[in-house]
Amino acid sequence: NADMEAKRQQQEYENIGTRLLQQIIPTIFGYGINGPSYNSPDINGCDSCIYLNASTYQSINILTPPFLNMAYASFTLRAWFDQDAQDHFLHIGVRNQRIYIGFYNDNTQGYQTLLPYVWYHMAYIYDYLTLTQYVYINGVLDAPNSPRRLYKGTAGNMIIGTNKVFFPLNYWNDCIDQVCYFSRAKKASEILSNVTLKVAYTFNNILLDSGSLGINGTGTSLLYTTSDTSINSYSKVIWITSTATTAGAIIHVASTTIGISWSIQMLDFINTGNLGAQGCSTSGSTPLTEPTVPINAWTHVAITYESSNGLRLWMNGTLFVASASSCNYSATDVPVTLTMDASLSSAAGSCTAGIITTGQYFGFLDEFKSFSRELSLTDVSSLVNP
Repeated sequence: NADMEAKRQQQEYENIGTRLLQQIIPTIFGYGINGPSYNSPDINGCDSCIYLNASTYQSINILTPPFLNMAYASFTLRAWFDQDAQDHFLHIGVRNQRIYIGFYNDNTQGYQTLLPYVWYHMAYIYDYLTLTQYVYINGVLDAPNSPRRLYKGTAGNMIIGTNKVFFPLNYWNDCIDQVCYFSRAKKASEILSNVTLKVAYTFNNILLDSGSLGINGTGTSLLYTTSDTSINSYSKVIWITSTATTAGAIIHVASTTIGISWSIQMLDFINTGNLGAQGCSTSGSTPLTEPTVPINAWTHVAITYESSNGLRLWMNGTLFVASASSCNYSATDVPVTLTMDASLSSAAGSCTAGIITTGQYFGFLDEFKSFSRELSLTDVSSLVNP
């Protein structure tokens, strides 16, 4: 009935508020104004984001008390957002297609023009010690600024989706996801990790994702990942201990759980202990073979890709082999299923055939991470020797 639906919506808005204030207040409550809804998919490709309709003046009001006091202190606010059109208090948002943070006259505006129908990660940082504001887009510093005065606001509700500047022509239109608050100024390396470390599995008796997207594993071998995108850079790293030299898949990616339309064996044992890696381009697979992996010993393996550098295969922090030339990664542009330890049956597509044979991997896997950027030598080395 209507009362039960209203109660369910209220609980979901409260969960948004809890996630927003996860670093400082254990329980926080919020409620929707004019009926915000949910839209799928969200940034991780398999859940929902909050959808705000500007034409009906929708927003979310985070109630006080308790009051989130950001006065005379450092803080970080970050979120994923999508927009369907170009277009003595703290206000954070987008103006003239650029991200914006303001203390009312002490303001910082970014330089990058934001496009409609594209997911962006934005982070706003205020460093109390240096009196500096920073705005980041997709993990990259877009603009720093040193304001003339401190932020001094000590009262008022937090509102998601609108503010009182240029009211009423200031309502957000489209999705907002994974809003988080931190009561300190985050480092640049942390912001980059928040954006590009997509999934991370420690496998400490659980299949929970400790990366930025929160995509938990299911079953015995299936891990659901975010949307794959052609041309974009990526890296995948993992620790392995093989107990046999039998050919078998370590990392397999497909468009569905049965892999009938598109798939690629990204990392595998080929034979006699040799590792193989494959990329996918419009002309087919891009294969790499080289290192022999010792049996019954832990080995760190990384595959990295960037269009100008091509595909690279690393072992224990050392680059062993790279593709002869640049290549463009071609994928399905839909949410994909990543399988570990085995290949999905009925695999198909231009990149299915190649050096890697489908089959079961025998051994142990640990500390799998997937990044949406090409890792450097320094990055890979730091994962081998943290």
